[in-house]
Amino acid sequence: MSRVPYSSNVGCLMYAMMCNRPDICYAISLVSKSQSNPGRDHWEAVNRIFRYPKETTDHTLQPTPMTVSSSTNGADTLFADITHFHSLIGALQYLAITRPDIQFVVNRVAQHMHQPSEHDYHCLKRILRYICGSLGHGLLIRPGDLELRGFSDSDWANDKNDRKSTSGFLVFLGPNLISWCIKKQPKVSRSSTEVEYRTLALLAAETMIGVANE
Repeated sequence: MSRVPYSSNVGCLMYAMMCNRPDICYAISLVSKSQSNPGRDHWEAVNRIFRYPKETTDHTLQPTPMTVSSSTNGADTLFADITHFHSLIGALQYLAITRPDIQFVVNRVAQHMHQPSEHDYHCLKRILRYICGSLGHGLLIRPGDLELRGFSDSDWANDKNDRKSTSGFLVFLGPNLISWCIKKQPKVSRSSTEVEYRTLALLAAETMIGVANE
């Protein structure tokens, strides 16, 4: 089998992975190990990866990164390939740098990365299908004023396992989003008011750091 076309095809897949297809990163990592001496099985694997984006573009797209349903089918069944799960989580966390619309759900699924279930993997695949249908989304820089604005919100005791709350905030410079964060609070809050104050404290600290750096 020719090495040059094989390496070229693997390179094309790596580029596609970095641009908008984090769901194929694990498969590419496997086929890339055989670039020095590819066999027939390796070629078939590469061809299958090329067919996969076309097969998953139309009928599996999702309008949102997560569902509002409380269904937990498969929550008791552990996911077999933890390495594959970690690889997808890592790619999505990197993508979330420029896609704040997926940061909350990626953070939520990543909380189970040490012992993922089949349900967690289904949630992960839904994120990937949402990304495939929203490739044009991203952060745009527009001209405007230089006023610093901050917005915060929280979800009190939303985690049913430890009853900890989730905080989130956005910081805008004029019309442009320049900083954002979604994280689980380290301590259990006794009321929704306490949660809101903790979130405001995070927002104030982030804003002050931004002003000090200026």
